[in-house]
Amino acid sequence: MTFQQSAVTQVAQSDFGVTIKSDQENLTFDHCVVACGAWSKELLKGLNYHLPINEQDTTLLSRPVASAERRFIITPMEKTLRLAGKVEYSGLNAPANYKRAEMLKDNAPLF
Repeated sequence: MTFQQSAVTQVAQSDFGVTIKSDQENLTFDHCVVACGAWSKELLKGLNYHLPINEQDTTLLSRPVASAERRFIITPMEKTLRLAGKVEYSGLNAPANYKRAEMLKDNAPLF
C-alpha cells in the first residue's frame, strides 16, 4: 500500500476507470471514494454526478436533520428551514436571552 498526499483538482471518468487529477500527476483506478465534504461537489462534476451540497433549494431536505456538534435540529417547512435548539428555563417574566438564538442564526447559512 502506498500513501501519497497531493491536491486533487478533478475526478473524471476514463476508459480505464476513474482518473484522479492532482497537482503532481494523474492516477487511474477501478474505483475511488470521494470524501471531501463540501469540496466533493466540485470534484464530482467530472463524473457528471450532481451532489446536493450547499444548495439554496430547501426542497432537497426531505426530513429533519440533527446536528449533534452544533446542538440544533433543521426541519424543512414549505419554502424555508426551521432551526430549533433553544430551550430556556428562566421563568415567564424573565427577560429573553438571545445568545442561543444568535448561534442558530449564525449556523443557518451553513445549511
